[in-house]
Amino acid sequence: MKKTISVSMVRHDGELNQALQRLAKTAVYVGIAAGSKGDTRNDGAPSNYLLGFVHENGSPANNIPPRPFLVPGLEANREMIVDGLKGAMDCASYQGHPREREGRRGHSALD
Repeated sequence: MKKTISVSMVRHDGELNQALQRLAKTAVYVGIAAGSKGDTRNDGAPSNYLLGFVHENGSPANNIPPRPFLVPGLEANREMIVDGLKGAMDCASYQGHPREREGRRGHSALD
């Protein structure tokens, strides 16, 4: 008995292009957003945005030295952050199904 193999090709380039277009329009901002929910205080004290800016950069006019907290944390964890963003982009390119990429680079997106 002769065995036969049936092969079919499915193209996903349209889906890939759509995913890339969505990613191209996506921005990732890190910091304390002015005007964001919870930024202002009920007691009239400075907003979280202003406090974060002054701590990060200082205020020579008010004799406040810089006390950086955001940038050093980002720099110290840069590799982990980049890896996480790459994983998120990878999942987005597979329509949110990270299991579909198992074995493609020797590990799962869920690792």
